[in-house]
Amino acid sequence: MDALFVTNNLMTLGAMEGLHQRQQRIPADIAIVGFDEMPWAALSPISLTTVTQPVYELGSTAALRLFQRLRNPSAITRQEIILTPTLRIRSSSRTRSIAGN
Repeated sequence: MDALFVTNNLMTLGAMEGLHQRQQRIPADIAIVGFDEMPWAALSPISLTTVTQPVYELGSTAALRLFQRLRNPSAITRQEIILTPTLRIRSSSRTRSIAGN
């Protein structure tokens, strides 16, 4: 296994602790990427690569849709809204050469 992608903050902490207990070095032995930005992600000795959600846009879009529905419940139809996450590459992940060196 080359890397872990962990899907929430608590599980990311648990994965990092488990790797530490097994004396796995991040990123030398295994890379790790968390989902969602954490206040401490860039502060630890091994800064965590994360996939960051656009939380402000997520909240404001949800509120706007709620207000639209409250104003006119029958006029609103299903709408697909795509909000783009951001990959914040930090030291917990690394690139590997194609030869695997």
